[in-house]
Amino acid sequence: VQAAFDPLYPLGLQHYWRADFFTEITDDAIAVHEKFGEVPTALSTMHLYPIDGAVHEVGADETAFAYRDATWSGVIAGIDPDPANADVLRDWAVGYWDALHPHSAGGAYVNFMMDEGQDRVQATYRHNYQRLSRVKAIYDPTNFTFPAGVHICELEIDPDTGVTKIARWTAVDDCGNIINPMIVE
Repeated sequence: VQAAFDPLYPLGLQHYWRADFFTEITDDAIAVHEKFGEVPTALSTMHLYPIDGAVHEVGADETAFAYRDATWSGVIAGIDPDPANADVLRDWAVGYWDALHPHSAGGAYVNFMMDEGQDRVQATYRHNYQRLSRVKAIYDPTNFTFPAGVHICELEIDPDTGVTKIARWTAVDDCGNIINPMIVE
C-alpha cells in the first residue's frame, strides 16, 4: 500500500503539500474545491482520505493523535518535474489551503506539512501538545537520532494449555550517527 502511488509519482518530482482534517465536507468547502479544480500542472492533485473505523474508538487524549473526531484528511499537492514551476506549485497549494482551511477541523497529519511553523504543529496535537512536549523534554531533549528497525519474535504455543514460550527473538536496528544515551546501556 505504501508504494501504491510510486508509478504515478516517480522520483525526481517537485512537490509542495498542504493538508487539513475535516469533520464534514460542507457546501462552502465544496465551493472552494470547485474554485481550485483547475490544477496548475497535470500531476497536481487534491486527495480526500476517509478517517473511519477504530480511530474513533480511542479517546483523543489516549495517544498523540488528537483528531479522533475527524472523518476526512484532505491533502493538496502541487507536483511537477520542472523545478521552474516550484513557485507556481507552492502558490496554488497555499492559495487552495488558505481558502479551504477555515472549513477544516484545524490540524493535519504532520507527514503532510511543509514550512507551516510551530503553531501549526501545535494545532495538530491540540490539547496533547503540552503533554507530548514534557515527554520529549525527558526522552529527546536535543533531538537525538533514534533507531529505526524491527524486532522479530518466534513463539511456541502449547496447544493444550495455551502457554507461550519465546523460541527465538531477533532485533535489527539502524541507529544512525548519534544514539540517545537514555535508550542504551
